[in-house]
Amino acid sequence: MSNEIYGAKVRLKFSIMVNFVMRILSLFASILFTISVTRKLSVEDFGIWTMIFKYINYVLPFAAIFSYWLPRTISRGFNTAKAGLFLSVILGLTASIAYMFIGWGASIFFNQPLIPLLIATIIVLQEYLYRGLLNIALSHAPQYRGIAIFTIRAAQAISALGLVVFLRLGLYGAVIAAIIGRSCGLLLLFVVNSKVISSSVFDFSIVKGWIRKSWLPLYGNLVLMLSSLDVLIIRGIVGSEEPVAYYGISMSVLGIAMVSVHVSPALYARLLAKRDVKDVFEAFWVSYMLLIPMVIGIFVYTRPILAIYNIKYTVAVWIVRLFALAALFRMFSTILATTLGGFEYRDLVENISLRETVLFKTPTLRLVITAIYLLVIVTTSYIFGQDSLVIGSCWGFAYLLRFLLLTCLLDRLLRKEFNIRLPYSDFTKTIAKFLLSSLTIVVLSILFPVEPQISIWKLLEDFVPILIISVLAYFSTLYLVDTKFRTFFKTGVRYVVKEVLKL
Repeated sequence: MSNEIYGAKVRLKFSIMVNFVMRILSLFASILFTISVTRKLSVEDFGIWTMIFKYINYVLPFAAIFSYWLPRTISRGFNTAKAGLFLSVILGLTASIAYMFIGWGASIFFNQPLIPLLIATIIVLQEYLYRGLLNIALSHAPQYRGIAIFTIRAAQAISALGLVVFLRLGLYGAVIAAIIGRSCGLLLLFVVNSKVISSSVFDFSIVKGWIRKSWLPLYGNLVLMLSSLDVLIIRGIVGSEEPVAYYGISMSVLGIAMVSVHVSPALYARLLAKRDVKDVFEAFWVSYMLLIPMVIGIFVYTRPILAIYNIKYTVAVWIVRLFALAALFRMFSTILATTLGGFEYRDLVENISLRETVLFKTPTLRLVITAIYLLVIVTTSYIFGQDSLVIGSCWGFAYLLRFLLLTCLLDRLLRKEFNIRLPYSDFTKTIAKFLLSSLTIVVLSILFPVEPQISIWKLLEDFVPILIISVLAYFSTLYLVDTKFRTFFKTGVRYVVKEVLKL
């Protein structure tokens, strides 16, 4: 089954920048969808909407049985696409049945509407198929992650305008719009992967091997399941969807800051194939070039950003800022975890237990840190009782500490297991240039403040021009102070001109 080594041909910067551009476009589509939902749903219904996807997350861990191994095999030259799709269908149907029981129990326990919860069962199967097709694409063309997300978000936003805004179907319309969006994304990924899938040979021994080793990815996903309990813990202790709604808004804004998180698929495929530490610095440089101005922009424009969603959310300014600040550590922990997984080769050695590899040790660290995180939010929820804003702030602070601690421990594990010390002096110099360039954003926010308004169109009329000017000012300043960015920019321009001339 040894085949083309797809990971070695991945273009790191190209994939990252395509994903970044598509992610930016996706943000506009996502914001349009979220605005449609938050302005037409009550705070309580938006809280239920947030919880529906938490319920879905409870049955998604089994997707790791195939999504975990697909990139590790295809990137290295073993085309296992058909085995992955086979498992995505079988496990997706099983998880859909399990979700129906969870939705029914949630309806009874929290007195939430049953029908939209059951309609969301379709999303479960879609998610399993999506993860199978996506992880095939990540092994040979990681840029399609961003393109697929944009397709899903755009189709979802357009559907929401019709179903939620014009037809006023409320929570029902929001769920159906999510289903339509994912259907479009699945169609795109199937077309993109058609050649890889057709060249793959189905081998049931691969399926049995993945099932036999399924304890490892399932163990890793146990952490995701535990971390998603934070919403149920807050809802159960406080007895209100209000802090959950603030969390949902914070996660939406955090998504703006984390547009460069798609650095990990391209970096992962490259490291699996080449194991070159230079790729880590390149990934760091691109991701923080985009992340730092995003976080600073969110910090100085938090109130108008929240007003875009709905003026009633402007009370959650510091909650959102804490979650946005956490993005700095969440990004670096993602890079470290990707580096650890990409450098690990001992999973190919038959006489070595997987428990001896970082594939086991990394989720173990995550598990311990997640347990501490949940303990903190349980304690603060009981202490502060019904004060949703204080609880939300404590939640954001616990989220920040969670990724700060994870970053420190993953770096220590990288040094211990592979004797690799990342170039932190270069990282520091790089961040200093990004911070210096980001001062233009702060200055502009002082000179041209944007006040939150009820009218979204008036708000956007004031906000969009200063947003565009801030972006131009940041990259113009960066062009002056960073030689690497100048080279990167000129190379990008030459590439675009070359492609245009081909047309």
